[in-house]
Parts: sequence; C-alpha cells; structure tokens
Amino acid sequence: MAEGMSLPNGIWWSFVTATTVGYGDTYPVTTSGKFLAVFLMLTGIGFVGTLTSTITSFFLNPHGREALPYREEEIEAIKKKLDDLSSMTDEDIDTMAALLKTLRDAPHPHAEAKEETPSGSSTI
Repeated sequence: MAEGMSLPNGIWWSFVTATTVGYGDTYPVTTSGKFLAVFLMLTGIGFVGTLTSTITSFFLNPHGREALPYREEEIEAIKKKLDDLSSMTDEDIDTMAALLKTLRDAPHPHAEAKEETPSGSSTI
C-alpha cells in the first residue's frame, strides 16, 4: 500500500501498465469488468504475438519447410544398407521406405539450382 491503493486496484494497475493499454477516458469500474479487461488485454497480446511470429516465419522461410541438412548423409547410409539387402528384415525395408518418402518430400538445397525441362523439348 505504498501508493495508498488497495490490493485489487494495485493488481488492476499492474496489468494495465504491463500491457501498456493505459487508462484513457473510460475504464471498467466493477471487479468483473476489470477481470474481463485483463482477459482481453492478455488475449490481444497473445494474438499480436502469434500474428507477428507467423508473418516473420513466412518471410524467413518462404517455402514453408526447411531443407534437411543431413539429406546427403542419409542417402549414403541407405545406399550402404542396400548393398546388404538380403540381410534386411521387412521392418528395416519399411523404415527405409518411410525415410525415402520423407527425403523425397522435403526440400533440399540443390533442388532450386536444377531447372528441369520436359523431355524432347529444346530451349532456344
């Protein structure tokens, strides 16, 4: 009570100050109105934070997914396992197939450098 303020009013003041809403000309007077206002303040901060992070991630990663940095190492490991195909179990083969699908669907750094042209067409 350093400022001569009651505990509920002090809590209200701390939320209004922390969320930088400020009082303005109108403000809630009842306890339920203050609780609703605190909920709206926190929801607004959460919404702005979510929106900002979504926009940021869109511009930092325009393709929506990151390239797998270990792609080449995984492909080499699969090639080595295929050399001993007869000793692989069905579970090993299923796991390898799932990994190959993941690698196929994930973007990789060399994909943008390669420009594919339809077979039989010529570029002039």
